[in-house]
Amino acid sequence: MDYQKQLSAGLIDRQAESKVKEQLKNVQRILHPIAVRNPYATYMQLPHEVFKPRRTMMLILLFTETITYYHQYQRILHIDKVTGEQYIESTVEDIETAFNLLETTLLKKSDELNDACRTFFERLKAWLKQNNQESFYSRDIRAALRVAPSSLQRYLYDLERMGYVAIGKGNRYKGFEYKVQVWDDMQGMQQRTRDMVNTILKVARNPK
Repeated sequence: MDYQKQLSAGLIDRQAESKVKEQLKNVQRILHPIAVRNPYATYMQLPHEVFKPRRTMMLILLFTETITYYHQYQRILHIDKVTGEQYIESTVEDIETAFNLLETTLLKKSDELNDACRTFFERLKAWLKQNNQESFYSRDIRAALRVAPSSLQRYLYDLERMGYVAIGKGNRYKGFEYKVQVWDDMQGMQQRTRDMVNTILKVARNPK
C-alpha cells in the first residue's frame, strides 16, 4: 500500500525501475543450461516436526540446486569421466543460503497451526505480554485485536483442541476465561531448526 501511494504521488522513479528489470532480464540471458550436482545432498535433513517430509526435502534440494545454477560463473566446471556430461557442484555456502532463505517456509511446514491461526496466536501472546496478563476473555481479545467473531471462535477452538490454550472458568452465557498453555513453541521450533542446519553444515564442511 505504501508503494501504491508513492506511485500515485509520483514519488517512484519509474525509469530506475525499468533499468533494474532490464538488468534482471540480461542476467537471465547470460545463464546457460548446465547440470547441477549436490555432493552434500546425503547430509541434508529436515526438522522431525515437518508434516510432509518428502515434498519438503525435494523443495530444499531443488532450491539449493537453483542457487548453484545462478552462481554458475562462480563454480568450477566439471566433466563426468563416464558420460562426458558437464556439470557444476553445489557448495556448503549454497546449502546454508538455501536453508536461510527457506527458514520461514520450514517453520510453517513444521507448524500444526495454519497460517491464520498462528498469526492470531502470536498476536494474542504479544497482547497479553504487553498488558501483563496471563488469562483473557474472548470479548476483550475480539475488541483489542479486531477479530471477527466467527474467526475468533474458530481460532480459540483450534487452539484449545491442540492444547495451546485452556479454559479456566466461566460459562457460555458470561463468557469463558482462557489461559495460554504454550508460550515459546515457535521459538523452540526455530531454534531446533537452526541447530539442525548448523549440524548439517558442520558435517558437510568436515566429512568423515
